Amino acid sequence: MYTSPAWFASIISLLSVIFIFIFLEENYAGLDQGADTEDSYTAMPTFDTISVAVCVLTQFTLMFIITNLETIGSLYAKMMWGWTNAQAVEYTGILQAVNGLVGVLVYALFAVKLGDYISQARERIFTIFGLALGVLYHVVTYPYPWGPDLKYTTINVTIHGKNQTEDLGCNPAKYHWCTYTKDVNFWLYASMYGIVLAACFPIVNICMNTLFSKILGARRQGTMQGVMLMAGSFARTIGPLLVSWIFQEWGPEPIWIIEILTLSITAIFWMIFYRRMKPLDSNPKLAPYQFFYYSKGIRYRI
Repeated sequence: MYTSPAWFASIISLLSVIFIFIFLEENYAGLDQGADTEDSYTAMPTFDTISVAVCVLTQFTLMFIITNLETIGSLYAKMMWGWTNAQAVEYTGILQAVNGLVGVLVYALFAVKLGDYISQARERIFTIFGLALGVLYHVVTYPYPWGPDLKYTTINVTIHGKNQTEDLGCNPAKYHWCTYTKDVNFWLYASMYGIVLAACFPIVNICMNTLFSKILGARRQGTMQGVMLMAGSFARTIGPLLVSWIFQEWGPEPIWIIEILTLSITAIFWMIFYRRMKPLDSNPKLAPYQFFYYSKGIRYRI
């Protein structure tokens, strides 16, 4: 139960490395090769840093939300629905499998038809829509004060031939917030996690990254893609440390509030800079006396 996922992930990673060596060809589609030469007169405008910053923030938000839910997933399920350790691993695994299956279906829609539709300057509105789905998931699954109380009991289990006591539910002796935190209906949570949240991440991931590459323009994007991934890695670094501490001290309520605020603020930035979040014009038509900056200087029209 606990080691097979690691073995399976290792096998998949090894196969991925083999497939990269066999099938991957590094062809840079649409790249302006002449702009990289020293004596080039190609004037590629600089990208909009604010638009890039909003995309980087969105990547941070996505990874922050994913990591937080992964960090507290099993413990949250045990306390909320009174599952045993084995049930928590099994049932949360089923939930994540359903979440992954719905995600695959959403990605398949992009591959078949939806991708062409969104690529027609609709990345911004669909990114905002995907972030709104994330907010909806957290608002619906928030443990509101009018819900039923959390339950607690104990059972005797045999582990390696020894009898031990296992907690079922939320133990108020360990966590003081068990006395006031309310239950969330399992089927409501499962439907929101397996459908709404499952659709949120593919939509935002594809639309935001597609637009991000267009904002950078037809130049080498390795550095900025690295910054993008670094923001996600930073979120996965601080997320578990912050969330595990908050969950043990105050329960799931403040975590849900933090994630609602994070998603909402990110969506608000997309709305504020909506008109700036657009593909880079690689060869803009300048009016007389207009100019723009690029990597080798300034381009004027006299």
